[in-house]
Formats: sequence, C-alpha cells, structure tokens
Amino acid sequence: MKGNQKHIAIITLGGIGTGAPPLAGGIPIINAFVKRLSQEYFVTVLSLNPVNEEFSAEGYELFAPQKKINLVRKTLWLYGVFRKVNSTNKIDLIHALWGHPQGLLGVLLKYLYKIPLVIHLQGGDSTYLREIRYGVFRSTIHRKVVAWAYQRSDELVVLTKFQQTQLAKFVSNKEPIVIPFGVKVLNKSKRYPSSPHTIIHIGHINHVKDQETLLRAFEIVRSKIESCLIIIGQDTLSGKAQRFAKKLGILDHVDFKGVLSHQETLKLLADSSVMMHSSLYEAQGLVINEALALGVPVCGTHVGLVADLAGSSTLSTPPGDGERLAHSVLELLKTPDLYEQITKSGVEWAQKHDLDWTMEQFRRLYLKLLET
Repeated sequence: MKGNQKHIAIITLGGIGTGAPPLAGGIPIINAFVKRLSQEYFVTVLSLNPVNEEFSAEGYELFAPQKKINLVRKTLWLYGVFRKVNSTNKIDLIHALWGHPQGLLGVLLKYLYKIPLVIHLQGGDSTYLREIRYGVFRSTIHRKVVAWAYQRSDELVVLTKFQQTQLAKFVSNKEPIVIPFGVKVLNKSKRYPSSPHTIIHIGHINHVKDQETLLRAFEIVRSKIESCLIIIGQDTLSGKAQRFAKKLGILDHVDFKGVLSHQETLKLLADSSVMMHSSLYEAQGLVINEALALGVPVCGTHVGLVADLAGSSTLSTPPGDGERLAHSVLELLKTPDLYEQITKSGVEWAQKHDLDWTMEQFRRLYLKLLET
C-alpha cells in the first residue's frame, strides 16, 4: 500500500478471471475498470466464484474460492476473507458489482464494519421481465430483500437513465446515480458505406437478446438491399436461432461466429455498415458504446443506451417489433445525410463519455463518501 492510498474492496460474482477462451479473462470492461481503479487506490477484489488458474491479477489483490460453492458457503467465505484482509489493511470503502447477492452481502459488511458502500447495478439486478422470467425481482420475497439492500447503500449506481426508470418500478425511494461505462475512444475515419452492406449483432444468443426479432428484421432488410448479417456471441439456445434463420430462408446470409476475442469482435464491428440490436432489456449495452466510438451507427430496440441516445446518436424501435427495426436500418442506409448525422453524434458522445470520464465520476463519488 502506497502512502495515503485508500483501500477499496470490490465484491463481485465474477467477471474477473472467469469464462472460457477466448474470453477467459472475464468481462473486458470490468477488467479495465478495476485496473484503472488500482492506479489510484489499493484495490482488493473478492470474487464469489472461482477464477481461472492461469489468470493473474495485475496491480490489485484477488481472492476467490477454489471451487463453486452455494450462497451460504459464499457468505461465510466472504466474511472470513474480508475480516482477514481488513485486519491487515483497513478497508475504507466497499464497492459491490451487481446488486444481488453482492449488494446484500455488502450491506451486512457495511453494518458490521461501519464502512461506506456503493452498490453498482449492471443488468438483471434492476428489472424483471415476466415473459422470460429474467431479473432479480421475480417474487415478493426477492423484491423485498433486494429493495431493502439497495435502499441501505450509501450510493446506488446505474448505467443509464433507462435502467434508472426500470429500477424505479421496484425501488421507489432510492435515487440512483447514472454513470455509464465509457470505452477507450476507437474512432476511425469512416465514409458512408456502399452496397453490399454488412450488418452486425453482438450478444449471446438467448431470450433476453431476442434474436428472433433480429432475424425477422434482417429478412426484411435483405429483401430490400444486398446485405449479410454477422452474429457474434455464445449460443445458449442449442441452435434455435440457426433453425429460425433457415425457416426464414436467410441462413445462407447469416454468419453465426460464436464467441470471439474482444479484438476480433472490434475488428468486425469497425468494418460493418450498421449495428442492429434487438434486446428486450439492457442496462446499458457496452457494445453500443463501442459501435459509437468506432463510428458505426446503431439501430436497436428502445432499451439501455439505445434508449438514452434515441433520436440523436441512435435510432430506436419498440422491443419485439422486427418490422420497425428493419425500417430504421433501411432508412439509415438509404439516407446518407441521416447516416452522417447519427454517426457524428455517436462519435461525439463516445468521446465525451469515454473511460477517463467514467473513472472521474467514480473518483468524485468515492471522494464524497470517504470524506464523510
């Protein structure tokens, strides 16, 4: 520990040193966020899930159980490690990444050790979609327990105004702070694209991302302009999307890439004419930031960052409406002035709200809590 560095304990379920190749290091933005924090603070990461043996933390401490354990054992493990770490190097602030169960565990540690707590919501910890049973607020008991924890944080952080609105349906008496994750500015000189067009979709194939709507939209786009669709992400539905594409007669024009490295994904994204996003829900959608930063315009459903920037830096349509999503893509690709306007606005937003900006917002937030 250097000089007067404050000690930040990050509690996370995963995202750091987890996952399978080519993403065995975890979620890129979470890794980048923690590494940047460690440049200013002494950071200890407490992962409730095991990390890959080959993963090495750079610039911070990392503790994780050696094998998967249930919630009761996770709680006991966390308490034991937290107590030991705190006795050696007093912890000044707890930062819970994701709201459940990390938020609840963070609240318990906050009261035990009288340490300020930030709960940083990331996605399904802010909503519930009944039709696909997605999100933490799935039952009365879950709603009460999760809301109780969120209300007792010293600061509650969300990623977008859209997420803030969704959370208010379940937690009405706690006003969260909105801090999007920024990305390293990646902008390249990009001209209005010519046919044939490459449309890209980045997201694991699951019910939340709603690739059926994506494929319905692409069927319409394909019938109007020469184009192909690239889909990047893990297939969790056992080929359901591929079968649906075959049923629609567009399988030969859809390239299911599976999971790629972050670098490979960014290269394909940069070479695309437009990103098409079809999610039923997003807290933010970091791939939206990356597209904007690369000068790739985004047409997507009215969720997450697409909703926050709708009409200025993105084109948005209602979730589940493939026809309107297709028409927004066609309008964009057939209107050079609109394409240029949306692209320019997106790049400007990404430049203003980059990773440096995000870190500065958290620096100010930490400073306020550490001085009280």
